[in-house]
Formats: sequence, C-alpha cells, structure tokens
Amino acid sequence: MAIERMKMVSIIGKFKTLDATIEAYLDSGCFQPEAASQYVANVKGFTNLNEENPYGQYLNKLTAIIENSGLVPKIVDDAGKTAPLPEIEQAMN
Repeated sequence: MAIERMKMVSIIGKFKTLDATIEAYLDSGCFQPEAASQYVANVKGFTNLNEENPYGQYLNKLTAIIENSGLVPKIVDDAGKTAPLPEIEQAMN
C-alpha cells in the first residue's frame, strides 16, 4: 500500500444538505475526517456543531443489556434506517 500526501480541505455549504454531503465524501473513501473544532474557532461567523446524539442513551442502555446477558449481537448493516425517537423510547421503556 502506497502512502499519499494529504491535503486539508474545507467544505462549506447549506446545513440542510450537510448529512448527504458528508456521507457522499465518506463513501468515496478519499477523505479522512478531522475534528473541525481547532479550525473553526479562527473563522469569523462559523461555529462548531456540537450536538448530542439523541440516540446515545438508548445505545448505551442496549449495550449494557447485551453485555449483562452474555448475548452476542447480530450486526446488521441498516445504515440510514432509523426509527423515530418516540418509537425507540416506547420500545425501550
């Protein structure tokens, strides 16, 4: 495997297309994401997105259940398929 020189790139665009844009770049296999927090602070008018994952608490709860039960989870590639939060909340309670 050859080593290639990397270049820093910035992607600026509309927030409503952010997820689709990031997914397209990651799927290309040509990008290695970096945390933008160290760069954004120096750019006037831009802020770092710092949102908590709304599914995080449910993932942690499921992980604890699986670990405590001794079960081995079946990994299914359902990328992009997410149930609405109220549905997950109801199933977990």
